[in-house]
Amino acid sequence: RTSSSDQTQGKRPSETMASATAALKDEQMTSNPAHEPLPFPSPKFVTGKRFSMPVHVPEVGEDVDDSSEGCGDVVYGPAMLIRSDSMAGNNVLARMDGEGEMPRKAYWIQRKLAKTTYGVVRVGYVLRPRTDDPDESGEEDDETGGRKRLRTSKSMKWEVVPLERDNEYEMVAIKMFDKKKMESIRAQRMEGPMVELCATQMMAAQEAESNHVLGSLDTLEDERFIYNVMPLTGDGDLFHYVKKVGRVEEAVARHFFRQILQSLQFLQRMGLCHRDVCAENILLRGSDCFVSGHSKCLRIP
Repeated sequence: RTSSSDQTQGKRPSETMASATAALKDEQMTSNPAHEPLPFPSPKFVTGKRFSMPVHVPEVGEDVDDSSEGCGDVVYGPAMLIRSDSMAGNNVLARMDGEGEMPRKAYWIQRKLAKTTYGVVRVGYVLRPRTDDPDESGEEDDETGGRKRLRTSKSMKWEVVPLERDNEYEMVAIKMFDKKKMESIRAQRMEGPMVELCATQMMAAQEAESNHVLGSLDTLEDERFIYNVMPLTGDGDLFHYVKKVGRVEEAVARHFFRQILQSLQFLQRMGLCHRDVCAENILLRGSDCFVSGHSKCLRIP
């Protein structure tokens, strides 16, 4: 019995290529035609507004005046709120859920993690209204006469949301897409931030994260930016990890590979084809890895 490789050894490369091309044409004629990818649903945005205002760190017990520019690197007590390469002014991004309603959630935009084609990725702290603020009616005491006056979003006070673990706070990654850059590059590329926004919104964020995929937690926009709020990983990507440590043991490789396969299985269930799974798009958090970078996704028919 001769193998197919033995049969093709006597053929020239051009003859082998011609045979393969003919076989492919026969298969295309007999099989069903390929379907076009399904369109993504339109992404949904919540209006966001940026302010400069004090931010309170509960366990540290001091207000951090975020309205001044050029704050530099600052560490706030045991909370370890490191502001390296932080934005100057208008750092608080409030989620405006409806006209006339007071925001109940905001993000404190901090240091830069990475630069992207369409903008930048920054660390953010999740904020909530101060617990000693007035109730949900949005009214506060007038210092002059004790009368009630309507509290505005600009006059609200915010605090960082603490986690159950000591001296740790709820943090996220905020991917900021510059609308001007999006408009200028959109005509040159089929993939891009709108595809990424649609794909990440299709995923239930908690379910996606448990399957080693980074979905969207929140999506806001203002006149200049679109903000895609995602889980923070914080330990770099697989490419730089391997570059730093060199060849890894088989048990470590198997551990990461199992998680990557789980993420691809989840995307398959969601009807998504990633098309750009590479070491740079696999982010690390401790011993876990997460597939990100969904700008080239396609919806599978």
